[in-house]
Amino acid sequence: MQEHKKRQALLTNPNISLLSRNDLKNASIPQLLEGFQSQTFHDFERLNTPRALTNLPHKYEYLKIAEGCNNSCSFCIIPKIRGKQTSLPIPNILHEVQNLVHQGAEEIILIAQDSTRYGTDLYGKAQLFELLEQIEQLP
Repeated sequence: MQEHKKRQALLTNPNISLLSRNDLKNASIPQLLEGFQSQTFHDFERLNTPRALTNLPHKYEYLKIAEGCNNSCSFCIIPKIRGKQTSLPIPNILHEVQNLVHQGAEEIILIAQDSTRYGTDLYGKAQLFELLEQIEQLP
């Protein structure tokens, strides 16, 4: 019984982004074990909500540019939990980079489960180099 309460607390905790928050109402332990996939993974893009700047005193921050993965490696469960890759549009990333720089970040570390395929879902081809070139042009 105690274990069930712990699992339920994890699934309902709004600070855990194991799944999209929009998916939590549909998720259950049996579904997760069967490979429940997020259908709404757009809430990792939070343009209108405050960011927790955990590394700003050290002058760097992480910025997630994509969520999920299209690979099906036999050893990895990310595609089953996170779903297919969903990239943030380049203008949204540029906006967030500007916000971070304005707040004092000197180094921004772009992260994703498969950063080399960034943008293939939005633009039909990988756009990591184009993204980096546009970030480099920012003041």
